[in-house]
Amino acid sequence: MQEVTLDDVVKAEERIRGMPEVTPLEFNPALSQLVGANVYLKREDKQITFAYKLRGAANMINALSP
Repeated sequence: MQEVTLDDVVKAEERIRGMPEVTPLEFNPALSQLVGANVYLKREDKQITFAYKLRGAANMINALSP
């Protein structure tokens, strides 16, 4: 498996900027109490596709050569 670098992350963000909806972080009291720390969930289920996969798919498509 190839190591992911900071440059990889920056390029991915540039490729998908503005494509998916911005989704909220939501504090989860039950998980926070369970682990003894503040836990926030990234609500990718709020995307139009109801899944986190939209970001990965958009990144891969935009990374393809013309």
